[in-house]
Amino acid sequence: MARAKSDPPLEKVDAILSSPKNTPARQTAAESQPLEPRLQPGTTEHLPLAGQGELASIAGSVLRASVGSERRTLLVTSANAGEGKTTIASNIAYSLAQQAGARTVIVDANLHAPRLHDLFAVARNPGVESLLFNNLDPESSLHATDLKNLYFMTLGESEHGFLSMFNPLRVHHVLEQLSRLFHIMIFDGPPVFGPSDPAVIANCFNHVLLVVECERTRWEVVQSAKERLREAGGSVAGVILNRRRHYIPKRIYERMR
Repeated sequence: MARAKSDPPLEKVDAILSSPKNTPARQTAAESQPLEPRLQPGTTEHLPLAGQGELASIAGSVLRASVGSERRTLLVTSANAGEGKTTIASNIAYSLAQQAGARTVIVDANLHAPRLHDLFAVARNPGVESLLFNNLDPESSLHATDLKNLYFMTLGESEHGFLSMFNPLRVHHVLEQLSRLFHIMIFDGPPVFGPSDPAVIANCFNHVLLVVECERTRWEVVQSAKERLREAGGSVAGVILNRRRHYIPKRIYERMR
């Protein structure tokens, strides 16, 4: 896993988040809003943590580009299943909570292969599905963790299809609710080329990160995934090369940007 060698030097994420000039009033209010999750706390013991410094830098770059927005939201997806996007999404959330002290929530939006309940060792239900359809308050579907400032929502049990469940209007409503409680909201979405298409909700988020497994996913597939997301109005902030085994020349990174 590595970020592009051409990325500029990055400021510390906590400085980006805590600067009065760069922090919208709503997010300052979110920081002071008390939280009372009603579900069993999760554990970070099983998270496959790696590359925290790099991922915090990537997240900081994305957040810096979100300055002035009412909320800071990130959709993490991949071209195909099994490229490690859930690991990347959870690592980014962990980094922001631990290193930046940002109140962060990660939400499972991968309808056909949800994993957050397993990663954090809790029951799958209830989850964000209850929030999407039953108009409940977020804390009824929210889990705390053993790491301060890190929270999560599982998918929950649902018989609904992706387009019905993650209708953009529903997603916007959930993000609006969560923005009153959190600095940063990260959705672990489905892969672009799978049973569910995250492109339909891509424009609900400030930015989209595309996770690519090195030496597995062809460059043409990556480009096609990026085009689909951008055509749907998604702001693709970049590509994260995961499970890199060998040096990759700068010109290859540039072709992916």
